[in-house]
Amino acid sequence: MLQKREIDSEFEALYWESREIQRTIVDRNFEAYELERRGNIKKAITLYELNVHDEVDTPFPYERLAAIYGKSKQFDDEVRILEKAAQVFPEDEKLRIQLEKAKAEKIRESTS
Repeated sequence: MLQKREIDSEFEALYWESREIQRTIVDRNFEAYELERRGNIKKAITLYELNVHDEVDTPFPYERLAAIYGKSKQFDDEVRILEKAAQVFPEDEKLRIQLEKAKAEKIRESTS
């Protein structure tokens, strides 16, 4: 049986690990946004994609990626990101509407 001291120690280690992960997520988003602002879209995409891969609990990287991909007419990627966002944030109606618009745009582009 674990003693209270061991449980407290394990809890503290998990707490600090989770704080480090959260800081990494925030740092990635901030750095990606700054890169995006400066025109380094390729590196920004890489950082946003890392956060999407990790299924972060904020819609920010999903929204930014969708905007980047939509603007550059990469509709397959835009739809992929928005579908992932809809899975992670099933209650977010805004993302669901954005996904439907992206799908429609993808169809429109493929038929023109």
